[in-house]
Formats: sequence, C-alpha cells, structure tokens
Amino acid sequence: MLAGRKIGVLGMGRSGLATARRLARAGAEVVVFDDDPTKLDGLAHRPGTAGDVSGLSFLVVSPGVPLTHPAPHPLVEKAREAGVRLTCDVDLFAAELRSKGHRLVAVTGTNGKSTTATLIHHLLRAAGQEVLLGGNIGRPVFDLDLPESRATVVLELSSFQLDLCSDLHPDVAVWLNLTADHLDRHGDLDNYVRAKRRLFARMNFDDHAVVGVDDAPSIATADLLARCTHVVRIGRAADADYRVAEGVLHHGDRPVCRLDTLESLRGAHNHQNAAAAVAALRCLGVDEAAIVAGLATFESLPHRMEEVARLGSVRFVNDSKATNPEAAARSLASFHDIHWIAGGRPKPGGFGDLLPLVGHIAHGYFIGEAADALTATFESRFATSCRMHFVPRPTRPRPGRPRKWWCCWHRPAPPTTSFVTSSSVATSSATRRSGSSPRAWRCRRERLRAHRSHRLRPMVVDRRPPGARRYRLSRGARRADGPLRQSAGRAQPRL
Repeated sequence: MLAGRKIGVLGMGRSGLATARRLARAGAEVVVFDDDPTKLDGLAHRPGTAGDVSGLSFLVVSPGVPLTHPAPHPLVEKAREAGVRLTCDVDLFAAELRSKGHRLVAVTGTNGKSTTATLIHHLLRAAGQEVLLGGNIGRPVFDLDLPESRATVVLELSSFQLDLCSDLHPDVAVWLNLTADHLDRHGDLDNYVRAKRRLFARMNFDDHAVVGVDDAPSIATADLLARCTHVVRIGRAADADYRVAEGVLHHGDRPVCRLDTLESLRGAHNHQNAAAAVAALRCLGVDEAAIVAGLATFESLPHRMEEVARLGSVRFVNDSKATNPEAAARSLASFHDIHWIAGGRPKPGGFGDLLPLVGHIAHGYFIGEAADALTATFESRFATSCRMHFVPRPTRPRPGRPRKWWCCWHRPAPPTTSFVTSSSVATSSATRRSGSSPRAWRCRRERLRAHRSHRLRPMVVDRRPPGARRYRLSRGARRADGPLRQSAGRAQPRL
C-alpha cells in the first residue's frame, strides 16, 4: 500500500523520526521537513522544500505542529491548497493494527490519561496477556514492535494526536474527563471537544466506549455515543455503571474491591482512573478476580503523585505532571497540611478553582512565570498561623550513642502535616502522619539551599520568635549528598 509512494513527514521529533523509519521500511519514498534544518542533517531521508508538498501522496504531520491556532504551519496551509491529504502517525498505525488482527485500547481525557493507560497495560500483563503500551506516554506508536500472535495495544492519545485521525477504530475507547485545556492550540472549548471526539468516529456496536460522566462535556459525549456503540459510564452518580463510594469500587450495586487501601492510587481522581481501567478490562473479557489481583501490584508513575522520599514522618511526593489547575486540585485534595511548591507557566483561566482547597495548604512557595499570579490568588487566604520558627530539637537517644542535635524549622503543628511541589501548577508533596517523631521538618541548611538554588518565594514570611538564638551545624554535622538524614554532629550556637 505504501511502497513506491512519495510521502512527506513534517516534524522530526521522536514520533516524526519513528514514522519516517517505518515508511522507509515499507518501501515509500520519504521526504522530511522541519523548521530546524539541523534536525535534517545526517538523516537517510531526503530533506524537502515547500515545492515538494504538491507532489506528495499525503503528508504525515507530527502532533506538535499547529493546524489552526494560533496560526497553521505554512506547509500545512500549502498542503491544503494543493489538495494533499493530512494525516498522523496514529491513524497509519491503527490501520496496520486492524490489518494484522490486533486489538486496540485507546485512552484520552484532559487528566489521568497516563495513569489509566499504564494501569490497563499493567492489568493485562498481570492477567497473562500479550500487551504493548505507547502513544502520548512517551513511546511513539511506530517504535512498538508488533508480535506475530494476537496482542492488545494500549495507546494514550492527546487532542494533538487525535486532531488528524480519521481511520482510528479502537475496540475499547476510554474517555476520562474533559475540562478546558490547550485552548491556545484549539482556539476554544468546542474545537477541543471536537478533537477529542475523533476517538469514536469509527466505532460501532461491536465496540465499547468507557466514559467518565462527572463533567458536562463528558455527559453530552456519553449521550451522543449511546446511539452508535456500547457505552459504559463511570462516575460519582448512583446510576453510573462503575462508581466509587467511600473508597469501594462498585459495578452497579455490587462491590468489586476496595481502592482506598492502594497507596499507588491515592485520591478520588485515581479512583476514577482505576474504575475506568477495570471497566475497560471487563469489556475485553478479562476475569474480575485477575483484575483485582493486578490492582494490588500496580506502582504509581514517575511525576504523578509519586512518593520520592521520606524524612521521618514526612513524605515527599512529586506530582509535577499536574500541569493545569484541575490536575493540581486533584492532588491537593488527596493530602492535608501541605507545603506546596507551585509554578511554571500559567494557563488561561487563572487559579481561582484552587481556592476551595486552601484549607489543605499549610504553606505555599511559588516559582516561575506563574509566581505573581499564584501570589495574587492566594496571599489573602493563607493564615498567619502558618509561620514557622527556627529552634533546635533533640533527636531520640539511641542505646550506646550520645544524644544528637540538629537544626530544623519547627512550628506547633496539628497531628497531620504534609508537603507538596509543583510545576505549571504541578504538585510534589510530602505528608506527615499523626503519632510519629518530633515535629521537626526541614533543617535550616537544606531550606537555605532550596532558596538559593530554586529561588523559592515563601508565601508567608518565616520569622524566629524574639530573642531566639541562631545555630549552625559543626563541621561534623555537614550533610552528604543524597536524601536528608539526621546529623551526627552537635549544633553549635553562634553568639
């Protein structure tokens, strides 16, 4: 089908390079384009010019190339003028999958795509099935090596990838949720919804659509799909096919398993992701007992509410993939008494949606381009009781060892305390649980390092109580690189 045809590939990122390689192996004459000429150096494919576009059979456009907003790419405009079909790697790959008899599970949504796609992949493997994972999660579709035997391919798909899909036909399509995002790419919410709905364009009553129905666009989508395919609804409503109530997943009125005991799926948003994954596997015919057993062995993804360290009773959680306020709100709602580091590049709409969660935040540190906007949103809502004081605290003595001292920041704290960090309103958090160790969180040395290297701006000014003595660590108390640890030296007063 592709042999001997002249095909263009626009964009030489990871997906573009993988597409060019696969087309060349299929016998096509590949012409490559990129705005950065250095990316074309050393490639086995012929670099193209604007004059080559009209002679192409079709042009494969990489996901990052704008099609309409803020302005279409010049080569996209030229292809449209010449009547050259625009397509994407996902569309070509889906056609290849169906021709070889493999099954396709496609996952989309504003938030939770990566976790849900990875969970589906994990559960299928745990059930003993042949399965591959790719797409927006970081592995281009044409880098997947399809086996000879029948397999299931799980793809995470963003709106950028779905924009040009016309032949995509998943056996099970998962739509998690939809809130305003990527409007700089799509122009408005209607165009964003339209791009997402391309996932279902080829589906029929032999297929299944798993749809989260906790927001208005998703409810409308589920109602629309009910006319052409089997729809499985997941959500908080009592009439949803799969719902989570008080930490328990229910299928109709029947309890399936507890989700609130799974550390890797903490929070209501992850419970929804788990419900979607369970529903998708049941649509594929996987036994429920095998699914429940697989949930217990799932590990959270990097940068998605990932616990990266513990210091005493404080846990540090990296959720830096929460790149919009909606995603950050889900993380903040999962913890209490949070020390929140947030920043990055602000998105349209501001941060007002996070204000109801201010009661979860003990302290805020704002960085990057969004620092001013975050400060303006939150500064009047933080209580002055969040100030911390610099005091020395003794550690618990160990048998046969002298009592140790260390420098720390301390404040009278409630029984439950937490930390959180974020990028583009992404969140890395650490949580303290009740009934453990002294209420001492961070040593002064580490705090000063953070301020110098990351230019953190505290939301509330930290002050020592009047007359407090300043302390410094002795030479023997210096800390090695790596995780925080208690020092063996004695804190020496500076007079």
